[in-house]
Amino acid sequence: MTFLASLIVCSGLLYIPYAAWLQREKMYLFTRAYLLCALLASVAIPLLPAPVLPSVENATQNPITYVTPIIKYLNQTPASSAELPNSNIASRGESKILPTSTLALLVIWVVTSMVLYVRFGYNLYALWRQKKSAEQLSIGNTNLYLSNNFSGAYSFGNAIFLCKAEYYNSRLNPAIIWHEQIHVNQRHSVDNLYAEIMICMFWFNPFFYWYKRAIQTNHELLADDGVLRRGCDLRSYQQLIMAQSAPSNTMNLSSNFNFYTIKKRLVMMHKNTSPLTKTWKIAASLAIVVTAYLLTSHSVKSQPKTPTVMQIDESKAPVGSGVTQELFDEYNAEISNAYDSVTTNSGKRMLRLDARKLNRRKLDSIYYNMSATQRNEAKKCMLVPTRKLPPNTVPTKEQFERFKNAASYGVWIDDKRVKNSVLSKYSASEFADVFISKLYGAAKQGRSYTHQVNLMTWAYYNKYVKDHYANTYQPPTK
Repeated sequence: MTFLASLIVCSGLLYIPYAAWLQREKMYLFTRAYLLCALLASVAIPLLPAPVLPSVENATQNPITYVTPIIKYLNQTPASSAELPNSNIASRGESKILPTSTLALLVIWVVTSMVLYVRFGYNLYALWRQKKSAEQLSIGNTNLYLSNNFSGAYSFGNAIFLCKAEYYNSRLNPAIIWHEQIHVNQRHSVDNLYAEIMICMFWFNPFFYWYKRAIQTNHELLADDGVLRRGCDLRSYQQLIMAQSAPSNTMNLSSNFNFYTIKKRLVMMHKNTSPLTKTWKIAASLAIVVTAYLLTSHSVKSQPKTPTVMQIDESKAPVGSGVTQELFDEYNAEISNAYDSVTTNSGKRMLRLDARKLNRRKLDSIYYNMSATQRNEAKKCMLVPTRKLPPNTVPTKEQFERFKNAASYGVWIDDKRVKNSVLSKYSASEFADVFISKLYGAAKQGRSYTHQVNLMTWAYYNKYVKDHYANTYQPPTK
């Protein structure tokens, strides 16, 4: 819903340049390009990530003011799933299911779009039938289709549809054919198809209908300009437009001579736009595009600016009175034993620290009691602070009752697989935490259920939390 709202707002913002100034200036090629790009940008911009702005609050309120050799901070990314029990759980909480109202709106959206696409396909089929039933003539790369069933003149693709009687009786002004030939040569039907496809997909957006009308108006102005550049007399051509202004039953996808914006076409034939005016109006249009991006892109929340590596500042680290030689040797030995020799993809041998072998809380305690001289002589290593556990999620009574359905849920209690019927011996309040994940792909093979549920009793959860923090490093609070 946020995306759809952003799409509508973005398309409205991008329509402003056309409504405010582009439609009044003789810069038809830029206007055509702008309208086509604005249609696509209206959908693309809400999907793009917003520029990340540094958060002043996070930059100034860093809880760590110093870093020692054993506590060099890297990017504080979450711990890998391998460090946590139930590592096969993809996310906390139950898999999100669309609310009924949202699902209903989605169904309406899809069904309406399908109906519009069917109508769109029927219009294409109707044009194809007209071509099949008409007499065909060729003028260069353009095909003329003549039939007494055609009212007025219109074009689609490389085809121009004309009234057969008017063509053979020489009652058809050559400027009409020139006008339609420009539609064909500049491939205006491609623009019409593009706009129609966008409307079929996003039919609920009122601005897209305005874009379609603006695109078709711009096509007529381009064709008029081409006819006049070909040497047609201005006054005679204006009289021809007035004579052909009666509405006709042409196809929705075609470019037709009898377009309804007669007044605008007549006015724009006398319009001249200076290069300076074109420049500032193009710049203003692009500024609106940037504004639309900043206002409607995916997220505009400020993100904390986390340094890649903080510099060591020994002068700010509290210096201890010193530790015994036994503790000092134990500290160095534990760090040395935590290194493993590994072979890289290039065949090079190197040492890699396995932080799981370290009692980080113990090492931290030893280090902060070392004297300055002992710290200089101690072995160095790089560690990342342990991720804080997210708050526990207590199952609701409604969830708990659903878990009893063996066709939908496989149940684990305290990391042990149990039958769903075992839940009858418990109540929801006896569990401190629940993980629910939906099974996909290979994870579903051989299983009759679609979701996996991991429940922790209060005693097991408290032990899990205690074990998680017992042998892992926590940033100092002093």
